[in-house]
Parts: sequence; C-alpha cells; structure tokens
Amino acid sequence: MPKKTKVMKSFLNIIMIFFGVNSFAQVYNHGEIILENNAKLLINKELTNYSQGKINNAGTINIKGDWLNYADSNVFKENKGSVIFSGTEQSIAANKTAYWALSISKGSKTTLNTDITVDFLLNFNDGIILLNGHNLEVSGSSNQAINISKGGIQSDSFAGRVYWQILKGVYTIPFITDDGTGIPLNLDAGQNNTAIAKISTNTYHTDKDNKPYPPGISNMDYEGEDVSEMVVDRFWYIDPDGIKLNTTFAFADGDITGEMNKNKLKLFYHDGNQWILSNQGHANGDNTFTCNIDKAGWYALLSTEKVQTQDINSAIKILSIYPNPAKDKIFVEIPVPGVGYSIQIMDMGGKTVLTQKISKPGAKIKLDISNLTSGVYMLYLNGEKGNKYAGKFIK
Repeated sequence: MPKKTKVMKSFLNIIMIFFGVNSFAQVYNHGEIILENNAKLLINKELTNYSQGKINNAGTINIKGDWLNYADSNVFKENKGSVIFSGTEQSIAANKTAYWALSISKGSKTTLNTDITVDFLLNFNDGIILLNGHNLEVSGSSNQAINISKGGIQSDSFAGRVYWQILKGVYTIPFITDDGTGIPLNLDAGQNNTAIAKISTNTYHTDKDNKPYPPGISNMDYEGEDVSEMVVDRFWYIDPDGIKLNTTFAFADGDITGEMNKNKLKLFYHDGNQWILSNQGHANGDNTFTCNIDKAGWYALLSTEKVQTQDINSAIKILSIYPNPAKDKIFVEIPVPGVGYSIQIMDMGGKTVLTQKISKPGAKIKLDISNLTSGVYMLYLNGEKGNKYAGKFIK
C-alpha cells in the first residue's frame, strides 16, 4: 500500500494525503487538498489558495511561510484539522480565513493582513500573533479555547480587536508587549450566565502624553485639567456585550513613568464625551488593577499619587491624602498627632491658595476645598518641631 496518493493537474488541482509526512517547497492550490486523519503536510514556503481552492483537512498542515487565501473564508471544506505556523516572520493575507485549530509555534511571529476566525482552539507555543489593525475572533465558548504556554497577542494601535464568545468562568486574553512581556487581560464572567456574550477588546501602548488617542478622544482632561502625566501609558478597549465582567488589567513597567505610584490607581473611563473617574476597583501592587466593567468603551488607569516629584524633596516625607481626586473636602492623615502644624496649599503655578493653622490634631484632619477650582495642588504640612510633610491631590 503506498504511503500517499497524489493527483496533480496544472498547479496542484488535487492532492490526496492519507498518512505520513508529506513535504512541499510551496503550494499553489487551484483545486482541492485532502488530508485524512493523522496525515501531515509540511510546506516550507508559502501556501497560496486561489479562488476555486478548497482544503479538506482532517490532519495537520504545517506552514513555514505565508498563507494567502483568495477563496472565501470557508476554504476548509471539512475544517476539523489543525494548521501550524512554524516559520519566523509570517503573515496571513488576502481574504478572511476560518481555521478549526490554529497553533503558533516557537519563534513564529504571524502578522495579520486580514481578519481570521478560530472555531475550536487557538494555541500559543511561544509564538506571537500581531493584530496589525485586523480582527481575531475565537468562536469556541470554552475558556480553554485559547491555550498558551508562552507568547501571545500583540496590538500596536487602536485598530483591530480580539473577539471571543464567552459563557462562564475566567477568560484570559494573552496580550503581550513588543518585547514579549505578558500583560494578560482577565475577564471573569462569573458562573451564572446562561447566554453567550461576544466580547471584544484591544490594548496598546502610548507615548508619555497618551498619544495617539483612540478614535473619538481628543484630550486627557479631567474637570478642566490635563492629567496625562498621571495616566498609565496604555489604553484598553472593552465591550462586555451586555454582561458584567470582573476585569483585571495588566500593564508593563514601560507603561509607568518614574513618578507614578502604581499602587494608587483609579479607573478612568471615556463615555464618548469626557473622561470619568471611578472609585470602584483597586490596584493589586503587581502591575495589575481589578474592577467591574459593564460598559463598552475605552479605559485607562489614573495614578492619584506620585512616588517622587520635584515638588517633594528627599527631606520631606509624603502625606496620605484622600479621596484623591476630591470634590469638596479632603482628609489628611497626621503623621505625628498631638503637635501643632501649619498647612499651606499651592496650585501648580506656585500660588498659595489656602493656609491654616491647627493645634494638636488627632490622627487625621478634614479640609474644606470647595472654594478651590479644578486642578492639581500641593499640600505642605509643617510641624512646630521642624518636621515637614507634603502631598499632591487633584480636585
């Protein structure tokens, strides 16, 4: 019995592969490629599938070059086999393709030049998919439909989305930075959902001024003040498709400036007209932030304190001020209760806008800031024994 049967007409009109490993330099498919169970097809360069081309794949196709599909998205007539990208710099181009199982192997960086769908399993084995402004859709509703040992998804702009049809449990979208640092987005749909939700998401790194902005956003103003220097240099887009997602954002060290305090973060949400600061959620101290998301839109993280600033030198201890940002009042924790202090609040132009003396306060004091305009302020607390403290807050 022969190990393989091939019938070729012009540019491979029909290839039938029953078992064993079958290797080709490159393939131009005008007809039909058939792989039976356990059959393997290795293509050392590109696979080009022309408009009449079909692939009946019950085995494994391993491609080391590019994939170009000029047929419709359902090129795989019986789409129950797997496709492996195992080259280095590869691309998926031309028309959209739907894969049953897709694996990105070690060393492969596969760039999307068209949209793709993965129906059953997307596997990362130390490989990378670069969205490149295109969409990646995962149709399987299992939270194991994306399997990752290492590698993941890179997104370099606000264009392009990852779609996933989710149901119950925690779903991890394995975003990574340009240098391969993992910044996964964890979406917990809970255990009570009864209908599949088609969520979509994206994330990308910005410069220190949070540019380029996403579509529909023209500034980083909060209550009339530009707060870009305090916003983590990364945006996230999330559409929960009508359900509530307990969401954990992750960011890289390169997304934080030297002065931001990553342990003092708040959720920043753009409602289509302006940025809104949310008091729900919390920083976890490990470059992650957890909160609930139930609205579609662009999200960011605002640091409400700086670890170090030019306004606070090493001889001055940092104060704890909250809420921050504030509206009408703030609370200041007193480092050494029972001694007298003088308070001075200055705007960022150096103008003193409030002074006050307090004698023998308790563990904290409340200050009325309702007369202050919106902006960023420095608060200095000078003790009668020469001890000095300072902190920054946003109104």
